[in-house]
Amino acid sequence: MVVVTTLPSAEGLKVDEIDYDEQMGPFSIGSHRYMALPPSKSFHTNYQGPPSYATVIFLDQRTHKVTETWLRKTLAAYRSTDDVFQDDFLSGVIFTRVKSPPSSPSLDISPSAYKLLESLGTKWLETIDNGFADDLPSAGPYFVARHKLREIVRLYDDVQGAFIQSLIPLPQLKVEELFVEGSYAQSLSIAVPSRLRHETTAARPLAGLRVAVKDIFQIQGICTTVCNRAYYELYSAATKTAACIEILRQLGANIVGTTKLASFAATEEPIECVDFQAPWNPRADGYQSPAGSSSGSGAAIASYDWLDIAIGSDSKLFPQEFD
Repeated sequence: MVVVTTLPSAEGLKVDEIDYDEQMGPFSIGSHRYMALPPSKSFHTNYQGPPSYATVIFLDQRTHKVTETWLRKTLAAYRSTDDVFQDDFLSGVIFTRVKSPPSSPSLDISPSAYKLLESLGTKWLETIDNGFADDLPSAGPYFVARHKLREIVRLYDDVQGAFIQSLIPLPQLKVEELFVEGSYAQSLSIAVPSRLRHETTAARPLAGLRVAVKDIFQIQGICTTVCNRAYYELYSAATKTAACIEILRQLGANIVGTTKLASFAATEEPIECVDFQAPWNPRADGYQSPAGSSSGSGAAIASYDWLDIAIGSDSKLFPQEFD
């Protein structure tokens, strides 16, 4: 069952003037920068209003009523665990629940829960009861236009210059390079997905973790640089992903970008390699060597609390000690 409800405060609903297409370019809410990715599922919302932000809230089969208490607790958990979600994305709310036995009660939303959503700026909500899990969108924030949901990711500036390529996810565990500069001078934007979208399971224990990969490991569809301009220009994109990285992806990890290294991993001093500027070491005055060869991975994991894992290779522990 699908129900779309327009709340009384929806009169004159407008989203900030944002151009949108299949991949919506960067936009800002306060001091945070975001972008919306192309739809990855065939799911279509029944919302027919103007373009809007929306948050999908997933309910398990045991939850039959959305109460104010349950909703407050859920939103508090979203705010505390996810750096992508914020209340601005509650312009629309989509409650989803997987298919239940026929005898199960239908999903109900209490009047006090409605009032809470209105107080948070919600203009419309949709309930999708008895849906199939594979067809339902994951929890988290979206941009809604033309009945399609576009996943919202947050953009962080690589102020330490640790990354050499920024990557965004595509269906079927594929990725493509993201060409968006950061707001900080000469920095890349690194796109990170909402932590609400993935639940860890026995089969996917790394679900939702954000991982940076040293740019000596091949990733299908991406040109490996090994931090050398000639190599990057000579060789085409990789036709398959390195086995060790593919294992991480199959276990649920999100590869958000590739990191710099000493050119060809051939030296322990990346500041002596001139093809690409060495990463900035976050320690001391910021001008110390990040060491190598896994300099980018060391600098990234030491600098960014939004990054969970950085993959390096045998560098005699120098980046770990230096950064």
